[in-house]
Amino acid sequence: MELSSDCHVPKYAQIADIFRQRIARGVWTQGFRLPANEELAAEFAVSRVTIRQAVKLLARDGVIEAQQGRGTLVTGPCGRIRHTRSTCGPHSLRCCEPLRKWSHAADPQSKGS
Repeated sequence: MELSSDCHVPKYAQIADIFRQRIARGVWTQGFRLPANEELAAEFAVSRVTIRQAVKLLARDGVIEAQQGRGTLVTGPCGRIRHTRSTCGPHSLRCCEPLRKWSHAADPQSKGS
């Protein structure tokens, strides 16, 4: 899978968004064990450090959890979703779109946009 090199968003954040999309679309369901970091690094043509950064970001947000002896597992559909500003290319996450639309509707300054 190719990442956007023209994008201002770091590769690890782009990968984290791709993982979030896989979870949101049901490709990776609750309890799914993520492939090994080496396999993911090969898929995205990045280092294992980059994959670890993406995994760390998702673990911090409660989307996945590393379990001793079991691997890294998906903990839920979106965990504690945190909107990242990675809006470049086809990998941007739209989980927060309904919330964003609602917040704009409630904001009188955004009526004209």
